[in-house]
Amino acid sequence: MSTKILAANMWDVWHLGNPDSRYQKFLSSGKDKFKSYIENLLIYDQAIIPTQDFLSLTILIGVLGEDSIQDLIASGNLKFVRLKGAFAYVGNGVGIEPFEMFSGEKEKVYNAMCSDLEFAIHWAINGLTEKPKDKHLLKKIADNTIEVDSKSISTNVKDETYKDISSNQNIPAATYLFSASAKSSAALRFPAATDIPAALVILPAHLENEASEGFLTLRYEN
Repeated sequence: MSTKILAANMWDVWHLGNPDSRYQKFLSSGKDKFKSYIENLLIYDQAIIPTQDFLSLTILIGVLGEDSIQDLIASGNLKFVRLKGAFAYVGNGVGIEPFEMFSGEKEKVYNAMCSDLEFAIHWAINGLTEKPKDKHLLKKIADNTIEVDSKSISTNVKDETYKDISSNQNIPAATYLFSASAKSSAALRFPAATDIPAALVILPAHLENEASEGFLTLRYEN
């Protein structure tokens, strides 16, 4: 019986910020994440990496090199689970809803986080300074990816988020911060010791550790 683990700490969660900044930020704090990932490869048959736009693939190739990725694919160790789309909070009682992003009016060009699978993988590979030698790498990654459409799990995400929030005793201690300026952002501020429900962090948000002030802040971009 094969053993599997979700390598969640290798998920460079998509948000509205610059992909290059996400890439560099992950690298700057990624030493322990890579250490954990390599340990998982030694212990488990498969380490499954969650992603939306496959920036995690860009990071893997950039750090470990193409040859290592090819070996992991060939051995069956490297798998991806791709969430197509993202979730956002919509006001006026609507709540959490899946959404997509695209440009163009006559012909829609979708953002890699919600595009078709092949486009997203191509976008991630194309972001590498040194392009892979194997022209079939895209197909290999696609063949080792399970895709989940955000629309198909929307109801479950809403239900689980409500359960997490309603059962978490620390939520009442949170302070909701909001500025009417369109250039500002909404935020939830928690005492530093708060165990923040994972469902809140999955939304396009930045977690800020205000250690000096004793707070954790989840900031949602407008």
